[in-house]
Amino acid sequence: MRIAARNDVLSFLGATSFDEEQLRLLGIMRERAVVYQDDLDFLDIFWDLSIPDALDHLIEGRADAAGEWAGCAYNTALQLIIACNSSDPVEVGCFRNPIVYFSELDDELGRCGVPQELRPFQYLFAGPPIEIPFRIPGSLEGYPEVGHLSLSRAKDVADAYRAVIDKIDKGFVDDLEVLTKGLEFEHDEWVRSQEEELDWYNPDTIFFWTN
Repeated sequence: MRIAARNDVLSFLGATSFDEEQLRLLGIMRERAVVYQDDLDFLDIFWDLSIPDALDHLIEGRADAAGEWAGCAYNTALQLIIACNSSDPVEVGCFRNPIVYFSELDDELGRCGVPQELRPFQYLFAGPPIEIPFRIPGSLEGYPEVGHLSLSRAKDVADAYRAVIDKIDKGFVDDLEVLTKGLEFEHDEWVRSQEEELDWYNPDTIFFWTN
């Protein structure tokens, strides 16, 4: 997961002009897109669209390439945009099949009384922010995928997990503890930035992704 200002990410999607800093970041994105595609080529993986082309499409304000795997390329390109506008990443787990795992965790949290809107699946696989003015297709198998959660909601989510962490199946405890601590830390930093009126701190969203 990473924290970022949602508007910083959105400013690259369908942009008509860039300032000097945005041009610098765009150059980094393009370099990383080429490296990522080279890695896919080495593994003989092609998602109906190259990552550099997917990045160009998003910058142009579209995600309309044909092909059932194009969503993988678009979500990877979106991850590159987020990465260049966000904090360093924090790993919250390694899962063989994240969709299945978090579906089961959601069910377990529901059994313990956690409301559906606070369960991990609802934001980990929420897709891109709804403010994006065009639809970005999802990935067929749940990765690479982008999710998001407003920092203003992080405490409510973390508190809900803290309330039941001693009740859930022990197989989920360690992963839920890592996720909960991450949410608590980011919320505390967000509150501190507001209390101290830190001009340099502007993130408002936690972005998640699987890859």
